[in-house]
Amino acid sequence: MLILAALLVMPADAGPRKETHKKHVFWYQDTEHTEGKLTFFFQDPFAGAEDGKVRVQTTNGSGDYVLVAHDGLEWAVNGKTFTPDGKSGRYDFVPPMGDKKQTFGFPLQGAEFHGRDPQLTLTGIWTLSSEAPVQAAPDFELPVAQPEFTAGDFRCKQMGDATLKTDKATFALECMFTGEKGTAGIVNSNAATFVIADGSEFANEAGSDAEVVMPGDTVKLKFKNTVIQPRPHGVDMQFDKFGVTFGDTFRQGPLEQVAVGAVTLPVDDTRTAENN
Repeated sequence: MLILAALLVMPADAGPRKETHKKHVFWYQDTEHTEGKLTFFFQDPFAGAEDGKVRVQTTNGSGDYVLVAHDGLEWAVNGKTFTPDGKSGRYDFVPPMGDKKQTFGFPLQGAEFHGRDPQLTLTGIWTLSSEAPVQAAPDFELPVAQPEFTAGDFRCKQMGDATLKTDKATFALECMFTGEKGTAGIVNSNAATFVIADGSEFANEAGSDAEVVMPGDTVKLKFKNTVIQPRPHGVDMQFDKFGVTFGDTFRQGPLEQVAVGAVTLPVDDTRTAENN
């Protein structure tokens, strides 16, 4: 009698939700797709009327930089195409031989977003050659003689005052990339060197790894040296003139779009049943 009573008071929709339920959510199988030297792994994808999401890991097997647009994904299902809520014009950057994960969200898309076997197409994948042309910059004289300079479409200026001591020199630059739409820059302060009068070169101890900048982006660069030997065999960095040569610090080039084929996500029946 107790079991019968319990069954009588159970809600009508007890148990896993059916596909027709307004809160039903499809989960799809993790799927991998390769285009040339790029591999895209679609992880934990799901879709319901109120929410949807997929995480994409981009593995870059090339020697160039890969840009992944925040809004560069189309989700096609039930005869309609949906785009994520990512901000237009913003990108994640995948370095050569590196990888990065990015999450695409699809909140409140409605009942038509909920369906079997959607097709996903990455529409915002671009490459930038790591050997893009170097943009020549004038040597930066210390003590500072000219606090502003240009290198191609980079506009740089000194931030604050340089710190110059007998055995230490530090300064910082702020550089804006002003290139045209469809181009990008690469900034690598590790390529800069301190140079003294006899031509000896010393590494930038505050250098950072190369990074990609888009038109309008600003990047801050730090420069430091503590190993230049003081006089009589070297220089006194507080009083003597010396400088920084930028070498390959600044590069810029065109973006090349990568055509990525559509990927079909089969329903994962087990995960779907477990989450409904």
